[in-house]
Formats: sequence, structure tokens, C-alpha cells
Amino acid sequence: MGNPLDHRRRRDGHASDHTLTGPSPCTVGPGSPPPPCSAPSLRQQPAANGVFDARSLARLFSTVVDGPLRVVSSASVDRVGHQQVHGPDEVLVDQPTRFGTVFGLSSPRQPMLGPGSFGHDGLGGHLAFAHPESGIAFAFLTNRAIPDPTPHTRLWRRLLSAVTAAL
Repeated sequence: MGNPLDHRRRRDGHASDHTLTGPSPCTVGPGSPPPPCSAPSLRQQPAANGVFDARSLARLFSTVVDGPLRVVSSASVDRVGHQQVHGPDEVLVDQPTRFGTVFGLSSPRQPMLGPGSFGHDGLGGHLAFAHPESGIAFAFLTNRAIPDPTPHTRLWRRLLSAVTAAL
């Protein structure tokens, strides 16, 4: 996770492979003038700024499941997975959604691996989540954005059926 410059630094050996995220050269504080960033991928855009690959995103979610990368306590994971909101989402055209403290929770529209899963989907069919009970950290990213959610749900069901069958 991070911006493309961070990924190039990791690839070229200028940053630790154990780093989950990296600072953006364009991060500014309140009241600061905008930085001299010309590349759109370097600008900070809350809720729309994720620039990452599937491996990095799965690695991020692996910090909440049992395994060598776990750094988040079970108590914190329980808080994240506790439902805070459930109902129609006016931004997503009244589609039913469920959210915990930080991430979306498993729902018919965003099935993940069922109860206990939390994560997020994205425009174009992206889906990333953790299912702490099974120890699965999952990330699937597409290479194009199709705003119609129907084909993505079908693809997710096939992918997640394969993951479930492998457990």
C-alpha cells in the first residue's frame, strides 16, 4: 500500500520489504500550502487514494490474522469486526451495506468468506478482506474499472468458492 514511488523504492531495494506502508511525498498538514506534486497518483485524496497491488493489500490484511505478520491484537480485531451500521447506502444507490469500525462487513453484496469477515470492495471489482477465523487475508484487484457490480459479484462468488473449498 502506498504510492507508486514507494513501490519502486521497495523494488529497487531502497525500502524495507517489511514495510507495510510508506509516507507520501505529497502529504501536507492543515493550513499548509499544496505541495509541488504534478502526478495525480502522488496527490492525497481521502477515500479515493489507494494505489497498491494485490500482494501489498493482502499483506496489510494479514496483520489481523494468525501468522507471522500479525501485529493487531485479537481485542482490536474484535472491535473492527463489530457491526456499527447496517442498512441502505444512499451513496451506493440504496444497496444494503454493513460496516464495522473501519471496514465493511460481510453482506450479500460483499460476501467475503461470511460472518467474521471484514474488508472493502472498490470500483471495478476490487475486493480485499480478512477472515480471522480461517486465517485468510485475501485481495483481488482488476485491471479495469467497470461500474456495474453484477459481473464482479459473480466472479467474487467463484473465487471465494475456490478459497472455501481449499480450506
